[in-house]
Amino acid sequence: MNVNLDASVSGGSGTINYNFWWDCGYSDPTPTMTEAEATCGALTAPPSDEATGGTKTYSGGYVIHTFTGSGTFNNPIARNIEYLVVGGGGGGGWSDNATPAGGGGGAGGMSEGSMSLSVGIQPITIGSGGSTENNGGDSSLGPYVISKGGGGGPLNWTTNLAWNTGKTGGSASGGVRGAPGGSGIPGQGNNGGSGFPNPWGGGGGGGKATSGSNAPDCRGGDGGIGKENTIDGTSKFYAGGGGGGGCNSANGSGNGGTGGGGGGGVGSTGWAGIPGTDGRGGGGGGGAGGTGVANPGGRGGSGIVIIRYVVSSGSCVETPGVGYKCNGSSINPVSTLHTYSSTGVYRPIVLVERGADVALDFDTVTLTSPSPTASNVTINKPNYCQSGPGGVVSWTYSDPNTPSSPQNGYRVQVIHHTTGSVVYDSCPSGSGCGGGSSTSNTITSGLLGFNQQYRSRVMVWNSLGLASSWADQTSCLPNDPDCIAGGARWLTPLHAYPAVDFTFFPANPAVGTVVTFTDATIFDSSSTAKQWDWNFGGGAPGTASGQGPHNNTYSADGSYNVTLTASDNAGFCAKIKTINIQKPLPKWREVLPR
Repeated sequence: MNVNLDASVSGGSGTINYNFWWDCGYSDPTPTMTEAEATCGALTAPPSDEATGGTKTYSGGYVIHTFTGSGTFNNPIARNIEYLVVGGGGGGGWSDNATPAGGGGGAGGMSEGSMSLSVGIQPITIGSGGSTENNGGDSSLGPYVISKGGGGGPLNWTTNLAWNTGKTGGSASGGVRGAPGGSGIPGQGNNGGSGFPNPWGGGGGGGKATSGSNAPDCRGGDGGIGKENTIDGTSKFYAGGGGGGGCNSANGSGNGGTGGGGGGGVGSTGWAGIPGTDGRGGGGGGGAGGTGVANPGGRGGSGIVIIRYVVSSGSCVETPGVGYKCNGSSINPVSTLHTYSSTGVYRPIVLVERGADVALDFDTVTLTSPSPTASNVTINKPNYCQSGPGGVVSWTYSDPNTPSSPQNGYRVQVIHHTTGSVVYDSCPSGSGCGGGSSTSNTITSGLLGFNQQYRSRVMVWNSLGLASSWADQTSCLPNDPDCIAGGARWLTPLHAYPAVDFTFFPANPAVGTVVTFTDATIFDSSSTAKQWDWNFGGGAPGTASGQGPHNNTYSADGSYNVTLTASDNAGFCAKIKTINIQKPLPKWREVLPR
């Protein structure tokens, strides 16, 4: 017997583990999986198709793996992924011990997109933020995606223009002493801004979305703006450039670019540049100038790698005889079909896990054997030339049990359509009804009347003793005008059909002898429209109509079938008799003896 078990969850987030047991009395209001398995039986865990590595979270139908430190992404199945890879930000430049301020560090290179990833282990590298004047480290997803670290701030203690130019990186650092910013890597970041020649404000470091700003004067240039991304389910900016340092407190320093860029150092905020934000790949701010001492740039922020993919529907496995377990399911509700092999009272339960939340539900299932059915109930009307009203009721038996239980009894009723009274019942007590496996029953003669409408119905029992419901008549044979309502009931004749009979004389006539045929048919007392039709099977005249008597002469010897058909307002019947015509008698004549 099949039972469908459903479980649904509301509240919380993330994938769900469903644990079904087919029959168990466990009902702790604060359940644990360990307790449930100890009571109900251990369930085999299905293999998970989720990857491992990093910090795993769930949002918006995605599994999200966030790496803020180097590690591995262990992928058990081929799948499509989306990724964000941000390199470490470059460190801001030093200021010298005079006026020139340091350039802002470039943001780490930022790569985003999607790809098909095969089964395997992919190394994940997280670039560290660069220290003062140093490039940030590269971040990578296997060999497929590499985001370069941001450029570190340029040297500031020399008037060599080449050394004062910003350094190349994912995004480049800003220049100093009037030198241009460095060049960012196309597709990963942008250029740094130029330093102002005198007074010497540092240029802003490049960001993912925009280049760093040129220093307008003594004030440092702003860091380039990073780019917004929602891969982890929240909106964040990544890869903002560091602000250039200011040459004095009156003019101020450049602002760090949105996306983790550190601001440049200035007297009012501390002489050193502000560090970039870790996990965003922001560039460090340039150090402040005009202090009489050298001031360091802020370090760059470390990079990040985020991978996400669509949550699968989970995987499920049955533990034979115990239950069914689905892990990591995104389907809600989950349904499972279980087949109970015998009747009885069962208590299926389901324990649902969603993160740290656990809930239990259960039900009681009472299973009995299903009852058999009777169908295609048919009245097979009698030959009214041989019988009065009656007939044979037949049906089709079926049983849904596995294995099927054979028929072991039946009950047939015939009901008067107008009065609703039962005129025939094969098993009036309704219990212990016999009949075995037979699928037909003959209505007892003499119980049905003429010119009445009747309908039949059948109930059957299987060998388990279970009874079907009543099955009403659906068919009538032969299908003639006496079958009513599509075969659901039938009409008996107006009265008895003619009982046809006749005689003939002589009994053994010879060829050429006139044979006289006399009607002996018996008609019902209410019969009207009587008619006789004769067929003598040969001879002359060969046929006749009317009651007769009728004469017929045969010209050849042999056997002849004579048919009389008698009809009235109820119907017609026929009777056939065989007459044997003898050879003609020999002729004789008298002769004299010799």
